[in-house]
Amino acid sequence: MKMIIGGAVAFLLGIFTIIIFSASFFDLVLGVVPVTLILAGGLMMYLNREILLPNKDQEPQAQETVSEEPVDEEPVIEDPPVAEEPVVETPVVEETVIEVPPAEEFVPEEPVIETPAAQEFRFVGNTESKIFHTQDCNFAQGKKCTDFFATTQDAVQAGYKPCSRCNP
Repeated sequence: MKMIIGGAVAFLLGIFTIIIFSASFFDLVLGVVPVTLILAGGLMMYLNREILLPNKDQEPQAQETVSEEPVDEEPVIEDPPVAEEPVVETPVVEETVIEVPPAEEFVPEEPVIETPAAQEFRFVGNTESKIFHTQDCNFAQGKKCTDFFATTQDAVQAGYKPCSRCNP
């Protein structure tokens, strides 16, 4: 936050200074612009000097000479004749189409997740925190609450501690 405030103050001071010293600011800009243009133009001429130079520094390209002497061509070697393989006729088999009755579609059964009935178990245990809650506790609705106990003794024997809100 300090950086934002500092930046805003610097921005406002800069604007204020330009307004007050506008004549000096514009004199500075008027002096800097021509110098910048001169430097940029000189740099562009230096970088593109190859275009401006005449091509006398470059060597002339040699042209290929075409001789009219006959060139000995390599003899063409023909492949030896290949003996033809005997043609074996295969008997034509008639295709028959067998209609298969459509099979029943396989529909995978969804796995049955058995949850204990509410009247059998009064307490729900969180497997991550090892704390057990009553079924009406807000914390008993968590994803990790998957252990169920009928009595507090069963939960304590399984290594769970009672919830401080729902089990006084």
